[in-house]
Amino acid sequence: MKKNTFKDYKVAIKEQYEQSKAKDASGILAHPTPAQLRHFCMLLCDKGLRKKDEEVFGLFFERREGEALKKAIDRVNIDKFKTVISFLKGSKDTDNSTRVELAAILVDFEARPFVVFSNLVQQVEVATDIETPEVQLPSTKKEDLVATPQPLAKSNRLLVGLKKNKLPFLLGILFLAVSVFGLLAFLFSKEDCMQWQVDHYVSVPCEVEQHSLMASTIIPADKRLTDFRKIMVDESTLFFASDGKPLVWYSKVNAYRIDFFTSNGNGFHPETGKALRPVSHYIVHKYVVGKK
Repeated sequence: MKKNTFKDYKVAIKEQYEQSKAKDASGILAHPTPAQLRHFCMLLCDKGLRKKDEEVFGLFFERREGEALKKAIDRVNIDKFKTVISFLKGSKDTDNSTRVELAAILVDFEARPFVVFSNLVQQVEVATDIETPEVQLPSTKKEDLVATPQPLAKSNRLLVGLKKNKLPFLLGILFLAVSVFGLLAFLFSKEDCMQWQVDHYVSVPCEVEQHSLMASTIIPADKRLTDFRKIMVDESTLFFASDGKPLVWYSKVNAYRIDFFTSNGNGFHPETGKALRPVSHYIVHKYVVGKK
């Protein structure tokens, strides 16, 4: 057993693309152009997106805080779709996880995003072509009945031994199977690390490949980050406790974007590495109340 890699994920998406082309009545996927893919994204948005899909759209189309998703799609430079088209057609590869995740949405690959696909354990086929030995019936001829007994064949001696020691043998096999299963379960389920995935940390094996929506670094498990989340805020958000203590932390990403979090976590923004600060009335007034 082994976990799927990001390379496996990309191969699976391309295979799904070949199937989706035949099912797409619009013909957009069969002969995609940047303008057609933007229109296709508009259609998917109208039909309704999964929460994770909407987050991928927000990243790819560089959605601004408070901006309607369709508006972000409409204003995007359609040249961004060229790399997605090249990836789907196989003319050019990409390791940009946001582009790959967008491609997965376009072809409706079910096991998305990659964090879901990576937890699917590959099944290893085991050959079972074992020849069944022919069983010869004892002879009923008189001369054979009085003949000198021949030594048992090796396979027959094994069968006799199993019959005589059936219970100890079965118990030994059972013990071995339980031991092996327990060891494998321990090795493959051990998750001592964490990785930032869009708006929260998830537990991952320390040896997993570092690919995700945000391509974030895998870090050792930290209890302070268990309930740590990035949140969307508005005027109804409870920013302060009754005693005036802040309940929300923030960090400026750039001149027009500021991210809010449920706690101080480990003290740093998981994507930028900048320090987190407790929210103040000034910050709320400038970036929340003042942005209508």
